[in-house]
Amino acid sequence: YPLSLLMCDIDNLKGINDTLGHKRGDEYILACLDAIRSCIRKDDLIFRLGGDEFLVLLPKTPARVATSIDIKMQQQKNFSPHRIGISIGTVTLLSPDANFEASLTEADMEMYKVKAKRKEHL
Repeated sequence: YPLSLLMCDIDNLKGINDTLGHKRGDEYILACLDAIRSCIRKDDLIFRLGGDEFLVLLPKTPARVATSIDIKMQQQKNFSPHRIGISIGTVTLLSPDANFEASLTEADMEMYKVKAKRKEHL
């Protein structure tokens, strides 16, 4: 501990799939994973929860790495004209007594707040 949870949702995957095709959508998912991997350590864990949602577990790490992941995604230029990025909700558990499931729910809620703010700024 600390154990940080990053709930990640890829922004605008449907738009890319619908206009550029599913092959480009798959490339976008891989670009997002590359951005995540480039900002975490090899022993950190990434889980795919669904089509465009991922959970990242960062043992002994504060959650500030989320900003680095978003910056890496903003550097991608090959999915134009679509706005790209990853909405990330973060929670850091400070002790083994913390409720993991409640923390997952909190990270998920935070991720949806980030996603809503991004949609407001389009």
